[in-house]
Order: sequence, then C-alpha cells, then structure tokens
Amino acid sequence: MTRRRLAVVGYASIDEISGPGSTGLVEAIGGGAIYAALSAARLGVDVALHVSFGADFPAAWIERLAARGIDLSATRHVDNLTRRARLSYDSDEERQAGADRDAAWRRATESLRPPLPDAAEHDAVLLCPMPLDLVAQAVTFLRGRTCIVADTSEIFAAAGPAALAAFDGVDVFAPSLEEAHRLTGEAEEERAAAVLAARFPLVVLKRGRRGLLRLEGSAKLARPVDIVAAIDPTGAGDATVGALATALITESDPLRQLEVAVEAGRLAVSAQGPAALGW
Repeated sequence: MTRRRLAVVGYASIDEISGPGSTGLVEAIGGGAIYAALSAARLGVDVALHVSFGADFPAAWIERLAARGIDLSATRHVDNLTRRARLSYDSDEERQAGADRDAAWRRATESLRPPLPDAAEHDAVLLCPMPLDLVAQAVTFLRGRTCIVADTSEIFAAAGPAALAAFDGVDVFAPSLEEAHRLTGEAEEERAAAVLAARFPLVVLKRGRRGLLRLEGSAKLARPVDIVAAIDPTGAGDATVGALATALITESDPLRQLEVAVEAGRLAVSAQGPAALGW
C-alpha cells in the first residue's frame, strides 16, 4: 500500500524554555513546523518539511530530522540568523509576559520564509503559523490541487477579522480558541465557532485542556482530552495539528481523527521540548 504524503510548511526555531516542569533554561529545537512534522512522522506518513534553516541552526539537529525519516529535500539554507524564542510558563501553563516575540524574531520571520510545495506530490499540505500574506500566497497556489490544512498563531491572528481573508480557500482551519476569538471579534466560544463554521468547510478548534471541537456546517463533534500533568506545553497545538492533518488523509472516521490529534497533544506536553515526539 502506498504511504500517504504530507507537506509541512512553516518555520524552524531555536527555543529557550523554562517553566514549572523544567530544571532551568533549556535550549531545544522548536518552531510550529518542527513539532507538526515530528508528530506526523510518528504516525506512518511520509513527511516533507518545507522550512528555511538559518545559518546558525545546529547541523546536528538537521541530521536528526533526516534520521527520523523526514524528507528535507525542499528545505533551504539562508545566510540569516535563526528565529529564537524564549518561552517561560507559569504553574498554570500560561505563557508569562516577557516571552513575547521580539524584533529580532520578527526580522527572522521575514528572512526565513519557507518555500512552498508542489501540490501534486502530496495528499495534503499543512500550513503552520506564518505571515498572512504568505498564507494567502500558498492558498492561491495550492487551492483545488490538494487538501489544505491551516493553523495560525495569536501573533498573526492579532490582525483581527481582516486576517480571515488570508485563509479563504483552505479545506480545514484549525486555530486555537483564543485565536478564534481574535479572528472573529467574538468573545463567546459558540459565536466565534459559528462564524468560522460558516466560512470554512471544516473547522477544528483547539481548546486546550477541553480538547477539540470539530465543526462541519451545522454538525459538531467534540473530543475531550484526558488530563495529564504537563511537563512543557510548548508545541502542543502544533503537534495536535500535525497529527490532525495526518489523520485526515489516513482515517475516514471523524471521531478517530480527533482522537489521533488529541493524543498527539497529550504526548507533546509530557516531556521537555519535542522529546516525546520521537526527537
């Protein structure tokens, strides 16, 4: 049987993580595309990573990605510094003030834009959090040629309802609940969900410890998460969406798709950085 192919588009970063579950400041491979790709690779699909590596991105990390069976042929090497993020969490797993992305992070976001995939080579393409104009470019290029799954982040969702236009044409939109509030301007979950469900064919809301909510037209399906003690919440949403994109092309049952995605999120928080995802 031919293995399914998933392209993961986004960013790689160098993260410095501290929080209740860590013993101090820990440097780890990061970036939404990295967590999503590692999450997908462990589920038995062929994963092609589309990122740009900065000049200071550790070569040993690139070798480890290749050793995980991730296709790096579409990656680029750029003579600019890697995106770096310092992530600090409190006892409630909330990101503390001061962990916001700085000007250097934003400059690297511009200089390390990922290459876009050829849709014909993949059963689905996952667009991890990235600038809105790049999302719109990718959707225009890929629309109607493959299944497009899109995620975003609070930084890019901060543009508010106007940002939604960048995602028009995606097949599956998978924002967090907080991002949904920002993108719709609706403070209530039900109203925010309704706005997104009316705009996209399939919406999967990431609701943290409350699990996932799937909306397809007027049909709703929820999958709660079994609570676990979180060591590190970094990348949990990215791992969830990586698994979701995989399940969409390997599993026909909607509930099973959610179960696969929820389990990936639970797994991601159980260790520092992406260690629990096979890293």
